[in-house]
Amino acid sequence: MAHRLRLKEYRVLLYRLLLGYLFYFVSRVLFFSFNAGLFSVKGLYAFLRLCYYGLAFDTTALLYINSLFIILSIIPLTINTKPGYQKGLTILYFVTNLLAYATNFIDIIYYRFSQIRSTKATLDLLTNEENNKALFAHFSWTYWYIIVIFILCSLCWIWLYLQVRVKGSPQAGKSLKVYFFSSLVSVPLFVLLMIGGIRGDFAHSTRPINMIDAYKHVTIPNQGDVVLNTPFAIFRTLNSNNFKLEHWTSVEYITRNIKPVKQYSSNPATKPNIVIIILESMAREYWGSMNRRTKSLFKFVFENLL
Repeated sequence: MAHRLRLKEYRVLLYRLLLGYLFYFVSRVLFFSFNAGLFSVKGLYAFLRLCYYGLAFDTTALLYINSLFIILSIIPLTINTKPGYQKGLTILYFVTNLLAYATNFIDIIYYRFSQIRSTKATLDLLTNEENNKALFAHFSWTYWYIIVIFILCSLCWIWLYLQVRVKGSPQAGKSLKVYFFSSLVSVPLFVLLMIGGIRGDFAHSTRPINMIDAYKHVTIPNQGDVVLNTPFAIFRTLNSNNFKLEHWTSVEYITRNIKPVKQYSSNPATKPNIVIIILESMAREYWGSMNRRTKSLFKFVFENLL
């Protein structure tokens, strides 16, 4: 009876994780549908192929997000199946998952402006925007239907989650011993599978999969953004491009000890008329002053062919 209860807990956990795959697939379909003109994906099979490759990246993202939820679900506690404990797991599950899930919907619209999945750099950029509140209000008003779709998907996710529950509890005595012994065997296996899922697979012995790996499965580069999901892109870039300004020496110390000599000869009253001309691909053959002895193609055609 105890080992059956443990197996039921695992089945419910697997069901809850599979819901994540389902709704990540839904968000990928929406992402592609609203930006189909930006991708050269020919046919349903080609799109499903990209979705298949995206499973590895969905796995990594879902395991990152649900690591604490999974651990709290599999550790052998006698209160695992209690309504209060399960309610706490439900709150943890949806607070973490829906917050991450929302980033996929943000990219449904934002991708047409950035042409890349949002990363930590995108979050830093938006955080440092002086008018980020105004931008948020504008995007929310203009693309209100995306918010509605997100809310509907979230409600559907919650409803499906609540359809399958864990019931029962281990009894004292022999049943309780079997409950804990079965956990000693299964918990390490779960942890091992989580490590492999977060890394992408067990073949990546030196490093886990990253955003570059998504583009190895496509022939047109931007199709890799269909393979990816936004939570994965954010997680994988959390520790990259962390450039920050460091003031190793204060201005007061420099002024007091180094005493630099500063000379300024600017004349604010003078307003020079400066014109900056930027040229690209202006090679020598395009300049008439450098090709005075070369007969132009137009002149050659006019004189010899017409």
